[in-house]
Amino acid sequence: MKPLTGISLTFVAAIVVALEACSPMPGLGDLKSATRSNSLDPGGTNPVTLGRVWTTTSAPMTQARAYFGSTVFGSPPAIFVLGGSGDPTGVASYKDFSSFDGTTWTPLGNPGAAGGKGVVLAMYGTFLNAFGGTAAMIPIANTEQYSAMIWSPSPITSTVRSTSAGLRYGTSVYLIGGQVSSITPLYTSDMDYFTDGIPTINMVTNDGLGQIDGHQAVVFLNKIFVIGGTDGTTVNAKVSTSTGGAFTQLVNAAPFGPRTDFALAANSATMYLIGGKNASGTALNDVWITTDGTNWTQLTINPPFTPRFGMRAEFLNGKLYLMGGIIGSGSNATNEVWVSQ
Repeated sequence: MKPLTGISLTFVAAIVVALEACSPMPGLGDLKSATRSNSLDPGGTNPVTLGRVWTTTSAPMTQARAYFGSTVFGSPPAIFVLGGSGDPTGVASYKDFSSFDGTTWTPLGNPGAAGGKGVVLAMYGTFLNAFGGTAAMIPIANTEQYSAMIWSPSPITSTVRSTSAGLRYGTSVYLIGGQVSSITPLYTSDMDYFTDGIPTINMVTNDGLGQIDGHQAVVFLNKIFVIGGTDGTTVNAKVSTSTGGAFTQLVNAAPFGPRTDFALAANSATMYLIGGKNASGTALNDVWITTDGTNWTQLTINPPFTPRFGMRAEFLNGKLYLMGGIIGSGSNATNEVWVSQ
């Protein structure tokens, strides 16, 4: 290669000066700064690809499952998964417990009674607690807590319920709707809650949602959001909110359409709704987002994962994980774990 001559150096310098005079373009440092400070992801994940770009992980769950309980806690944080079913009806019922740090799944043993289809996993006080689920396809009321690597009976006495939308909000655990019987009426319109240090059950009767199942709930913008579900006859596309009492309807017919058994997760600024089943029972794999619960945008129409329902989604270290579920119109669960970041 010939060395640059004086004329060549002058020519290069002129080009550089001309480029610098153009509209400024962000340098690498500017791009990094913009990504880190973006309000859509305070944790630093790229807001352009989060929820749009998905890849399958090399760490499938320890068991193919759907309708299981999951939550994130610990230091460092991890995703914890409990129970579920290997099929839509709950015939194949699981009670195993495991954690996922983003790389590896670790089996952690089985609770004694809680588990099966529709079990809820949530923090009560400083301990993980398991609420309800099914045994022999019948909803149960068992509650257990996990401490020092051991499951033992919880001080909480809960009501019978399965497939309840359960979560921690403030200093209480809330169990919203769900199946309470194997005969009519199948579903409840009540919301149970338990405040830290006071294991007595509290109940919000007629919580504003009506008898409901197949719905999902998440804490977002300092409120409890409940979305979708069915009363056993009609599938809805409603969005409702609560600050611990009865729910107020925010949207009657959201654009994602009536659906059940979808995945729902939120970071500090955006809520993500993924897949599930529509009113005809057809499995979906679309992704929708909202920053206020009222206005929704379809983010992804055909992501690489197949349509599914009964799965769970959780945020861990700025990444969004989609786990398990029933594939398409099939009768078997998957152990796939997908991630978006």
